[in-house]
Amino acid sequence: MLYLDFDGSFPKRFEQKLFFVFRTIRITPVFWRIDRTAHGYHVIIGLPVALEPFQALAVQAILGSDWRRESLNWFRLYNMPANSRLHLENWNILYEYKIYTDNC
Repeated sequence: MLYLDFDGSFPKRFEQKLFFVFRTIRITPVFWRIDRTAHGYHVIIGLPVALEPFQALAVQAILGSDWRRESLNWFRLYNMPANSRLHLENWNILYEYKIYTDNC
């Protein structure tokens, strides 16, 4: 699965970009879902094959997902042991809300 985060308005010509990218990498998405959030949109894209984590990160960035999110995803992937279960399950998640504490 791919997870994209867009802050603000939904990107113009997103479907056109989506079709171009997937035609270029020769993968046909099984589905995609667009959810409105408090500050923008989340897009979830189901794929018929599993991509390697850095491949998924690249596609998410190419499709315009929030640069801060993808930078943090890169940091998590680069700094976690490759065989870690946490690495494989939790590097690429969408948050529904943020938790703020006095320590932030």
